[in-house]
Amino acid sequence: MLKSIGNVICCLVAWLAACGAQPRAAEFMFRANVDGKLLEGKPLSWNAEQMLLLGRDGKLHEFNPKLAKEAVKTGPSFVGYSAADMKATLQQEFGSRFEVTTTRHYVVVHPVGSATNGPIGLRIFTNRFEHYFRVRGFSLEEPAYPLVAVVFRDQAEYMRNATASGTPMHPNTLGHYDPLSNRVFLFDVAAHAKAADWSEKAATIIHEATHQTAFNVVSTAALQPRRDG
Repeated sequence: MLKSIGNVICCLVAWLAACGAQPRAAEFMFRANVDGKLLEGKPLSWNAEQMLLLGRDGKLHEFNPKLAKEAVKTGPSFVGYSAADMKATLQQEFGSRFEVTTTRHYVVVHPVGSATNGPIGLRIFTNRFEHYFRVRGFSLEEPAYPLVAVVFRDQAEYMRNATASGTPMHPNTLGHYDPLSNRVFLFDVAAHAKAADWSEKAATIIHEATHQTAFNVVSTAALQPRRDG
């Protein structure tokens, strides 16, 4: 059990500096209280003043390792949340105005009773994305956790959320991918614009989901062509 991740990190940093090496992602998973927030995940990189932690939900957390209190090791390797865990967490986060739909790789948050095609579009996209690389001899890693997409009821709600999250969007924006939260954010274009065509929404889903999928399932190690024989 790790009594203090901060102490462990300081020792690691000193050793790596002496060897002239750069810190790499650790294999273990730990939980700690950081500024009153309980975080659990895998350290990706660190030094004496900064740690980048991959959370079990796919979020990235950056903090000073000295601020990690009550730190304990929770596993020898990283284990992401299950689809059921993510669905329950997202339902609690977004409340009764939204419902959560799961697909093979995605957990999609969307307004209750909406006729959004978001889950369908994301499912079609992931199938095509995987097929594109695999027929060309590339191996893709399965995501360690379900990917999250949030579809808001309209543009106004989407814009309010973006601003509140510290990432205000241009008025013409239809959606975006946020690498820190590791989520795709969209709004239901077709639901409130009679002239809107599904292709416009689909193009936005595909564009933003490409960023997210590549970030999570395509790595330098994974993108190596297969060599038969």
